[in-house]
Amino acid sequence: MPGFGWSAGDVVLAGKLIAKITKALKETGGARDDYQQSIQFLSGLETTLMNLAAAGSVLPQTAAAQETIRQTEKIVSVLDPLLRGCRRFESSLGAGTSRSRASQIAPRLRWSFRQARAVENLEERISVPLATVNANIGMQIL
Repeated sequence: MPGFGWSAGDVVLAGKLIAKITKALKETGGARDDYQQSIQFLSGLETTLMNLAAAGSVLPQTAAAQETIRQTEKIVSVLDPLLRGCRRFESSLGAGTSRSRASQIAPRLRWSFRQARAVENLEERISVPLATVNANIGMQIL
């Protein structure tokens, strides 16, 4: 006997969607906290990479040092567009926002469903260049 045309899987997915929306709209631990943690991480990574690139000019001109600079540039090329996209949410999700809760609903949902996933995927995209940078820095230390 068909009901509404919903299967058990549809009900489970609907439940997961409702849970994700509820989590995104929570005041503590929701999209706003996730955004602020992501911005802190990405900004710290950006600063570290900029310092590493600046240090490249004073490092000995070895193959390892040159490879470190190349890999750093690869990471920056992925990081910059992502960080710009994340910073679009600053006015609504940033620490100093003065927007009302109602006006924050749409940005919170957009963050949770789109941008947060992009931040999570960053780790996958930079894992190989970052491992190369770490290995080359280790060789420089030795």
